[in-house]
Amino acid sequence: MQNTFIWQNNLIKFYLVHDVDKAIDYASDILDDQGGILAKPDLSDLKFNLATAYNLRGEDSDIKEVLKLYDECLKICPPENAPFIHNN
Repeated sequence: MQNTFIWQNNLIKFYLVHDVDKAIDYASDILDDQGGILAKPDLSDLKFNLATAYNLRGEDSDIKEVLKLYDECLKICPPENAPFIHNN
């Protein structure tokens, strides 16, 4: 499972640069399919990348979702990741 998430997470990061809407769709699908079985650091990273994708899209209607996802990240992230989440 861990190895699968690593390449999926790398693909999300690729989409963040090249196609934000695809990043949102892909990360949302992974969250729906695997969110309940991912380790907390992986789940935090997934939610962080999804929030970042929404943020990059820049739609006013996404603000509540962005804040919710970042808040969820902070609750489960490793302590060393908190500054990155706060920075966004």
